[in-house]
Amino acid sequence: MTPDQARSPASAQATSVGSPANAGSPASAGVSRLSGRRAVVTGAGRGLGRAVAWRLAAEGAGVVAADLNAEDLEQTVAGSPAGGAIVPAVADCSRRDGLEQVFDACATLGGVADALVNNAAVLSGGPVTDVAEEEIERVLRVNTIGPMLATTAFARRLVAAGAPGAVVNIASTTAHIASLPGLSTYAASKGAVLAYTRAAAADLARYGIRVNAVSPGWIRTAMTSGIDDESDAPLLRRIPMRRPAEPAEIAAAVVWLLADDAGYVTGTSMAVDGGWLGY
Repeated sequence: MTPDQARSPASAQATSVGSPANAGSPASAGVSRLSGRRAVVTGAGRGLGRAVAWRLAAEGAGVVAADLNAEDLEQTVAGSPAGGAIVPAVADCSRRDGLEQVFDACATLGGVADALVNNAAVLSGGPVTDVAEEEIERVLRVNTIGPMLATTAFARRLVAAGAPGAVVNIASTTAHIASLPGLSTYAASKGAVLAYTRAAAADLARYGIRVNAVSPGWIRTAMTSGIDDESDAPLLRRIPMRRPAEPAEIAAAVVWLLADDAGYVTGTSMAVDGGWLGY
């Protein structure tokens, strides 16, 4: 479904397809596709956000890793690939003032950010009949409003500098299909992210700023660890590759969308889901 380290049953490992041996570790690419770039990654303290920060640094980018949890950020910085520059920024990425602090931190990397990964998210479950107003507001604040505010702050700085850039929003397969019961609020928040991605891409194209989304399926992260054992087998049967994704596999897609190789790609969503949406 999305961001942060689930369990994978032993039986699933035996029948999975195409699982890379080192998918959970920071990738070391032969070509530095993001050399000289400055990136902001929200929710970078663990799981997918950490994997993205590591991969961007491995690809040559300077990275501001933003998260509310200082201890988690310390581990992200400590695990950075050799030569990778990761600057921690403890901030609330769902609030404008917190995001201003994050983008101001890019000055330590030598300029404004030209790459943004909106990854910070919360997973909330429960029946439609039981969900509280406060919980709906919390999920939308973090999952939808946060990325919108971050993109605004990012774009304003780039437009003022007359520089191009790229945004990748982390959406979810739940924005496309009803994957599990009890995820209506979460699915709605991610569906809004997809709609915003398309609209923002059209709005910012004139400035050379591309906006795309990645829709992960089930990722082996802490956020998805709440899926109980009884749910594992049915979920895996819905994934043709019969396994969850490793965070590094999603990070690889993010890198491609940020890099010049995707220079004519904007306003789209890339499903990285083991074939889930096509099954």
